[in-house]
Amino acid sequence: MSQAKSLWILFVWLAVIGFCLGLLLGSQVADWLDLPFWLACILVTAANIVGLPFSIVVLLIPIMVIKRLILQREAFDLALARKSAGEEGTLVRLGPVTVWYSGTGHGMEMLEDQLEATRLRFADYVGEPVEVVFTLAPYQFCEDRRVFDLHAPSRLSNRFH
Repeated sequence: MSQAKSLWILFVWLAVIGFCLGLLLGSQVADWLDLPFWLACILVTAANIVGLPFSIVVLLIPIMVIKRLILQREAFDLALARKSAGEEGTLVRLGPVTVWYSGTGHGMEMLEDQLEATRLRFADYVGEPVEVVFTLAPYQFCEDRRVFDLHAPSRLSNRFH
């Protein structure tokens, strides 16, 4: 569906809701502003078409900003992972990569080797040395799948969009 068609559908729904509100509130608005009933209905409809989307945006922006600030903090990730695993776990930093794991942590050397091999292959591909400037924070849980299932829906769905 094209964006223009979606906007028209949104406009029609807002107009329908506004017209219904105009019929319900038209007499009060007409008495309050000393206007004819039909003009009050049009005024309420127009206020709904303009005001409702604006109100939703004004209410959602602070919520989205606060959520983004909370989700960008590594301490929040680590606290949630520790709570999900039920243990302190181990935190390892490999350059720009931070790895937290619970359980035995087998495979850390392999992960480090794979990251370095990937960086070298990419440097060969682009033909110049590559400096890693991003941060990556994978989490490895112990062999208990239940612990991962508790953690994944709350965190991973927000991380990779």
